[in-house]
Amino acid sequence: MSDREAPVPPGPVPPRPEADWIAAWAAAREAAGEWPAAGAVLPRTVADGAIVELRVVTKDTVRSICGLQVAPAQRGFVAPNAVSFAEALLDPRAWYRAIVADGVPVGFVMLSLAPEEADYWPWRLMIADGMQRRGYGRRVLD
Repeated sequence: MSDREAPVPPGPVPPRPEADWIAAWAAAREAAGEWPAAGAVLPRTVADGAIVELRVVTKDTVRSICGLQVAPAQRGFVAPNAVSFAEALLDPRAWYRAIVADGVPVGFVMLSLAPEEADYWPWRLMIADGMQRRGYGRRVLD
């Protein structure tokens, strides 16, 4: 380990401080009926023929995409989608889309583009809690 690397403490990764605020905001949006509640009908899996699309995020869909969250134990590993949107607005290299399966928002992807090098790489890939292990993330990466 170099002098610049901090030791990693044992145990689970603590949640990000903003996770509680984001969860409360999302719960309020769900209560207001701005997107389907947890337990709504799930889209088909990729193996069952789900149509997975990358769609432009619009003023009509941004709240539903911001409301998607990973499981609580995963929140220390990926930023909330609202944070990703804020970063994308400030970085001209950002390219982002909603991940939609059978018409249902299931995640978010953001790439970092380097047009001068004709290159790109994944910056964020987020599949919502309850939508994971259904093949959507793999389809996006294919």
